[in-house]
Amino acid sequence: MYGIYDKEEQEEIGFQILESQLFSTLTEFKNLGKMHHAMLVIAQILAPDWCDISVFMTGKNPEELEEDEP
Repeated sequence: MYGIYDKEEQEEIGFQILESQLFSTLTEFKNLGKMHHAMLVIAQILAPDWCDISVFMTGKNPEELEEDEP
C-alpha cells in the first residue's frame, strides 16, 4: 500500500483514518450519554502531554497555570 503513495498522500490517508475512528468513538460516547468521556478522548488526542483535565478545561498549558499561582 505505501509503495504507491508519496509521503504527503500517506499522511492524508492516515489523517482520514484517524478522523473516521475519532468520529465513531465520539458518536458511541454520545449515544451512551457520556459526553464528558468524549471530551477526555479529544483532550488526550489533541494534547497528550496535558493529561490533567483541569489543564484541558482551562485552556492553559501547564506553564501558564504555574504562572497564575500566587
